[in-house]
Amino acid sequence: MTDKLKPIIPRKQFMDLIEEKGLDDFTTINFKCLKYVSGNISMTELFYIVMAVSLFRPKWIMEFGTFNGRTTLNMAINCSDSNIVTVDLPRNKKHRTKFPLEDKGNQRGLDESGYVGNKAKLWKGQDPDIVNRITQVWEDSAKLKFGFYKNKFDFLFIDASHTYENCKNDSYNGHKIIKKNGIIFWHDYGGWPGVIEALNEYYLEQGKPKDMYWFNDTSIVGRFF
Repeated sequence: MTDKLKPIIPRKQFMDLIEEKGLDDFTTINFKCLKYVSGNISMTELFYIVMAVSLFRPKWIMEFGTFNGRTTLNMAINCSDSNIVTVDLPRNKKHRTKFPLEDKGNQRGLDESGYVGNKAKLWKGQDPDIVNRITQVWEDSAKLKFGFYKNKFDFLFIDASHTYENCKNDSYNGHKIIKKNGIIFWHDYGGWPGVIEALNEYYLEQGKPKDMYWFNDTSIVGRFF
């Protein structure tokens, strides 16, 4: 493994961070649609994300990479005053992205093209209060016009394409739209080479930010602004 593909972001226990932030960790969390399918985040990761939005109470959330909406739905349930914008790549654009996706033809044998454009979102048919707070955007995140969203969001979850080019692009666009005191979570650090390389580069270019951690027992990296 080359040095640029070795994880360098410091590890942290998520609950230690919550304690350091002075947050009361007494909160009621509700889950729906917990069945895991390939492409979903782990139950531990879902728990941390849901706890984060439950405790920090973001008003505006953006998710890069909707897949089947399992994470989207559970964030909406546990942060009842939030509005969520979730971006997914439509199937008819998966071969016309700004940057290439990982597919079975690459040397690493990784494939993500089959996870895009999933129409069966798990929030469909849920309580209208939940559904009405979720906005689905069908677009390549690398082609999305972010000027409209500048300094708008309190919480971002970046889990779209895992190539270096896409993860880097999503990270820097996310940096533009996050508010002061906002939070960004990234998924799949430590597993996908492109994510490791992009986040290592981001971490170093930001001057090794003291509030950026790789949470133990997960592939999630969090940065607190």
